[in-house]
Amino acid sequence: MATGIDRKQHKMLMECIDRLLESETDPQEWLKRKEELKEAFGELLRAIQQVEQSIVNYKSLYASIRPLASKAHRRRAKKL
Repeated sequence: MATGIDRKQHKMLMECIDRLLESETDPQEWLKRKEELKEAFGELLRAIQQVEQSIVNYKSLYASIRPLASKAHRRRAKKL
């Protein structure tokens, strides 16, 4: 991803936390941190998907509007 978030590193950290959870006598703090990290990563993925969809929408609108604007501009230039 171009965002600087590495899925492989995220997965490795989650696996590390899982190993810590197995060895800790009181894993509540690690469980809390794992859930926070998991939630933040999910939010990031949703935001990236939304941005990607916005890009697709923009490009589609641009492709449909540009020829109309260029044609109108050329007509106006001819009148001057």
